[in-house]
Amino acid sequence: MSFATGTVAFTVLAAWWATAVGGVTYWIWQRWLPDQDRTLVEVLGLGAGRRDESLLQLGIGVVALAALPLVARGCAVVHAATADVLLNLRSR
Repeated sequence: MSFATGTVAFTVLAAWWATAVGGVTYWIWQRWLPDQDRTLVEVLGLGAGRRDESLLQLGIGVVALAALPLVARGCAVVHAATADVLLNLRSR
């Protein structure tokens, strides 16, 4: 079970890091992306164009970066709690 919770924790944290770093640095590398018919900012109705898309991605990245310690702590707590339950089971 530890392998399963460790794998889930790793996957969640890797995706969270990628979201945070990708969102914060989107304004640097977005110019090399191909033009899209509809972008996330247009789908959400928050504007149009690369500037608005960059600001939205920056906001997402900052929120993900701010929440990263809480997510890491949560993953560690779930992993530790699962291990504690499995290691401290008493046979009746």
